[in-house]
Amino acid sequence: MIDSSTLRQAVRDYSSSRLFKKNLAVTLLLVTLPLCIICVVIYKTSSNIIEKSIQDLNQESIYRMKDVIDTIVSESKLLAASFSLKDETKTYMQSGIHENTASRIPYELADEIKTYAGIHRYIHSVYLYSENQNYIVSNIYNGMLENAPDKNWLSRYGTLDTDNVSIYIRKNDSGYPYFITIVKPVYFFNQDKLGAVVVNIDIETLGKLFQKTGNIQPQNSYLVDNASDSVVVYNRSLPAMWTQGDDLAQLGPFIREEGRISVTDEFGGEKYILSAVPSTSGPWTYVGAYPLSYYDEKLNIAKHILVYFIAGVTLIGIGISFILSVRSFQPVKNIVSVLKDPSKLQPQAEPDRQLSKSRNELDYIQAAIWQSVQSHKEMEDALKQRLELLKHAQAAALQSQINPHFLGNTLDSIKWEAMELTGGKNPVSSMVTKLAHLFHLGLNMKERLVPISTEMDHAKLYVEIMKYRYNDLFEVEWMIEPALYNHKIVKLSFQPLIENAIQHGLKPKKKDGRLLIQGETVKDQIHIRFIDNGVGMAASLADELNGRMNGETAEVGEHIGIQNVNQRIKLIFGSPYGVTIADSSDAGTTIVVRIPL
Repeated sequence: MIDSSTLRQAVRDYSSSRLFKKNLAVTLLLVTLPLCIICVVIYKTSSNIIEKSIQDLNQESIYRMKDVIDTIVSESKLLAASFSLKDETKTYMQSGIHENTASRIPYELADEIKTYAGIHRYIHSVYLYSENQNYIVSNIYNGMLENAPDKNWLSRYGTLDTDNVSIYIRKNDSGYPYFITIVKPVYFFNQDKLGAVVVNIDIETLGKLFQKTGNIQPQNSYLVDNASDSVVVYNRSLPAMWTQGDDLAQLGPFIREEGRISVTDEFGGEKYILSAVPSTSGPWTYVGAYPLSYYDEKLNIAKHILVYFIAGVTLIGIGISFILSVRSFQPVKNIVSVLKDPSKLQPQAEPDRQLSKSRNELDYIQAAIWQSVQSHKEMEDALKQRLELLKHAQAAALQSQINPHFLGNTLDSIKWEAMELTGGKNPVSSMVTKLAHLFHLGLNMKERLVPISTEMDHAKLYVEIMKYRYNDLFEVEWMIEPALYNHKIVKLSFQPLIENAIQHGLKPKKKDGRLLIQGETVKDQIHIRFIDNGVGMAASLADELNGRMNGETAEVGEHIGIQNVNQRIKLIFGSPYGVTIADSSDAGTTIVVRIPL
């Protein structure tokens, strides 16, 4: 019975205030908390969707910028290549200064360059430089190199020793404007370098051209020189500029980290969505920066709505908890009073029917308490009976240990007497030695599971004794994979199956008996087969034994050893494993032992 002080404490614990607290906790846990989590998930998901949309727009704008500028650079490369292949260009670069002064070729080339630059306004200038004359022909200046207003491209030209094009970002000698410069060396029959064609693309003009392509507002566009970490900036409100300031220095690590196309990061003291795309035409990267502050206001409105919603749900949960507490306290008090003395409950003749038909919750619980008390009493009685059986089993087990030890010691004494009588080893002493070893090995295997190698050693001793007895009537061949030796098997599994094969198969055959013991892995199991060439087993008997071994029938009749091994394997490893008679015919019998791998 339940202690009365414990019950009084339980009644105090189940006061209305405590019940209210519990109901409130349950309501908050099962209703309010999931709703709050859902609200947070919705907010986070919405924020991520908006951010992803802006990232996509930002990337799309940068890709448009890349397509426009890379296309212009590719066309400018073709322009440089076209001028380098003109016969007039090579004639001008090979001629002396005096010859060019008298010739119309330089003027014609200059006019052609002006025409092209007038059509393509992003082309700031094209220089045709003759190394032989140290002379430049262009759309903005014709004359000696030393007097040219822009010549810092010459250092890049000096590093070129092939006809490959060099493309890079640079400043004009005067500091403005800023160029994407294409330097194309000109060679005479691929041998002597005659000079170069230099095409300068005005980055500010490119920026204005990009503005017309419809990049999203308010986006800042950056053209980053990968070689020097210099940043050329262009957006709608600022002119083109060259900077290496602290704010823009954060772009370097982002651009150099491979595999990052878009990321949200703090940039210039403000959070931006940054998108970067490397150019396919030159050593620079296109970067777009979109400030997140432009959509934070909308997200804040959504956040306030969710907060008000969560607060309302919490208040509703408190109200529901109060109502549930008031309605639930009285039935709980009645139930606790019933627990004081369950013996006062009237026995239920048919408790199951009582439970199924009752419409009153209190009657239902009282009937359940009666059932619980009765079940508890029955379990106590069953436990007492099992404890008694366990005591008897322990006594029998202790008794069974005495006889084998006595028999083993007696066999040792017989062995020494036989050797003393004959003056040395003899067949009798050898057979007794193996029998004593067999007994001692069986006694020393205290565990229920032993390695397959240990079980093989035990079985081999038994086979040797049987060969003495039957005068080599049969042979046993072992073909178990060495990899399986350390896997565990139920103790004393092999000996009963070998005995069964000898007694019921090989002994009646009378000669040329053979037993093959194979072991291999099959999927996630180990299969050990005992294959004899004896007289076989009737198919009806094999089916009957398999039926017994698949059920829970105790061992009866013949072949008790097979059934015993099967039951022990199933008890330890489970019903999917055990012993099966796989084949039985006049040519012999095959028995398969299945254990887990």
